[in-house]
Amino acid sequence: MNITDKFHDIKKLYEQKLTDQQSNYYSNIKQCGNDYEKKIQSLRQEVKELNQKYHFTLEEKEQIKIDFENQVNNIFSSFEIIRYLDSRNLSSNTSK
Repeated sequence: MNITDKFHDIKKLYEQKLTDQQSNYYSNIKQCGNDYEKKIQSLRQEVKELNQKYHFTLEEKEQIKIDFENQVNNIFSSFEIIRYLDSRNLSSNTSK
């Protein structure tokens, strides 16, 4: 084997090594892109779930507020009824 043949063999090995490295590099970049895309999708889902939870909490808070106001109104209504009954009772006791 002469020096030219050895040079061509080395050149072919170099080109093959370069091709393998490039292929590996592009494969790694593609994998990183896929990993980041999965992470982005995961974060989007998490944000969506947090938004839903936030809106549910707001709705729940509003419902608690409404329930509380209704209870307060019921208590005041009960006091009004008691006051009315007391006033009638007093009136009937006074007239005797």
